[in-house]
Amino acid sequence: GAGLVAIAPQCSLLTHLDLAYCARVDDAGLEAVAQQARGLQSVDLTACRGVTDKGVERLVFWCRGSLHTLCLALCGVSDVAVQGVVRGVKGLRDLSLGGCARVSNVGVQVVAGHGAALTRLDLSGCQLTDYDLEDLGGTCFALRHLALRSCRLFSDKGARCIAKLSNLKAKRGAAALETLDLGGCRLLTDKGLGMVVRQSTALRVLDVRGTAATDATLRLAGAALP
Repeated sequence: GAGLVAIAPQCSLLTHLDLAYCARVDDAGLEAVAQQARGLQSVDLTACRGVTDKGVERLVFWCRGSLHTLCLALCGVSDVAVQGVVRGVKGLRDLSLGGCARVSNVGVQVVAGHGAALTRLDLSGCQLTDYDLEDLGGTCFALRHLALRSCRLFSDKGARCIAKLSNLKAKRGAAALETLDLGGCRLLTDKGLGMVVRQSTALRVLDVRGTAATDATLRLAGAALP
C-alpha cells in the first residue's frame, strides 16, 4: 500500500492498472492512485485480498467517468462493492467477480438491474441461483461473453434462461453470445445444455467440463454450432 501511495503523484496519465496477485495492495494505495489517475479505463485487482468494499467504492468515485473494465476475481469484496460498481460506473463493459465468495445472489440481482451495457461478465463460483439467471437474461442483452464456472446451484432451469436470452438477443438484433463457460456446473444435464446449444448458435467457445453432459450434447453441439 505504501508503495502505491509513494508513486501515485506520477500516475496522472495512467489508463490501465494491473495489480493482480499483489497481496500488499490495500484501500489506501488503490485510492491514492485512483485520485491521481482519474482517466483509468481498466483495473485488475485479482486476488488483492487487502482491497475491501471501501477501496472499490473510492476507485469508483474517482474513476467512474472513464472505467470500463474491472476485475475483482478472488477478492474479499461483497455485494456492497458490486452495488457501488454497477450503479456508479455507467460505462462498465467488462466485470469479473469470479471466486468472490462474499458476492451473493443479491449482488447478481444488482448486476442484472444495472448491467445492461455489459459485454463480458464472469460470475464463476458465485452464489447465484437459476432465478438470478432469469433476471440477467431479461436485461443484459449486450452480453457476448459469460462465465458461470462452478456455480453449483445453477441447473437446467438456469440454462433455459440463457437460451431465452440468446433468443431475445436475436429478435432485438443484439450481438450474439460468443463464449459461454459452464464448466463445473454439476446440475446441468443434456436437457438444459441442449436448449442453450439450439438457441445460441453463434457460440465460438462452449465449456461444459464437469457437467452431466453426455455424447448427446456433444453431437448436438457439433451439428448446431459453427
